[in-house]
Amino acid sequence: PLDSMRAEALAARNEASGRATDPAGARQVCEVMGEVYSRLGCSTSRLADGSVEDRLQQLLRECGLPPPPPPPPARRRRRLLRAWLLAVAALRLISVAIALLHPASLARRVFAAAP
Repeated sequence: PLDSMRAEALAARNEASGRATDPAGARQVCEVMGEVYSRLGCSTSRLADGSVEDRLQQLLRECGLPPPPPPPPARRRRRLLRAWLLAVAALRLISVAIALLHPASLARRVFAAAP
């Protein structure tokens, strides 16, 4: 039942994304990679099925690494975006002011005909 659920989920993802994933090919590549890493002296293990976030947490735990920091809160992201947009608007305003104060110079530099 679990394999059929995976197959259905994979088929739905392929349909939605236009990808053509081959589960048998992916398994074969995974087995070959495991063999190569083992021959190189690396210890490998399979991660349990789960979301990307769950698998990342498991991988970090097994490697003894701390979890990644949480993303900045939406409020902070909005403030950063607002600051960025204000900076861009200020730069555009300065360029418009320069164009209005020096139209002849702008015309010569931007709209000059090629010789």
